[in-house]
Amino acid sequence: MELSKNPYAQPVHYTSNPLLAGYVSKENLNQIPDSPAVGLSAFGKGLIISFNDNPNFRAYWYGTNRLFLNALFFGEIIEAGSAR
Repeated sequence: MELSKNPYAQPVHYTSNPLLAGYVSKENLNQIPDSPAVGLSAFGKGLIISFNDNPNFRAYWYGTNRLFLNALFFGEIIEAGSAR
């Protein structure tokens, strides 16, 4: 995702040093720092909440599935103006 001028449209960002453990190719590691992890987009009268990663990947990280569930169940309380 490209950075937006609106800070409310991209509420979660990766740090400047995003790799804590595991493997990532050098090409991808150069693209990740300071990029948004979650983005909001206005679509008609609705809102699209997008994730750069799959928060439910193989049910491996149980903490990240809360991000998905919050987007699913509480996404309607986000004002569409915050994505514009």
